[in-house]
Amino acid sequence: MTMSLPAQIGAEMITVTKYSPITLSDGYTTLLLSGGKPVFIAKNEPDKKIAVMSFSLHFSNLPLMMEFPLMMYRLVEYYIPSTVTQRVFDVNDTVQLGSRSEELFIEGPGIE
Repeated sequence: MTMSLPAQIGAEMITVTKYSPITLSDGYTTLLLSGGKPVFIAKNEPDKKIAVMSFSLHFSNLPLMMEFPLMMYRLVEYYIPSTVTQRVFDVNDTVQLGSRSEELFIEGPGIE
């Protein structure tokens, strides 16, 4: 048996019964609106990665949706991209790290 997940969760699929209003600040992007008011916002700056949901998952059907883990995974991958392309290496393999900053410090036994 195979399953295919939709590429995204549409706002029409989400039910929220209770939320707190958010005042949108500079630098934030609205990801989800409810009644024309932002309820899920995010900021993506080099030194600030912030995502704010103004509702508890207890008052939403999001955790019950099969797409929820995929949405959370994509949110993390977008704001904090992976720096390593694989997880297992053999002896003498070359490892390339995609740094998220201008500097990269590596420490280990006898290495700094």
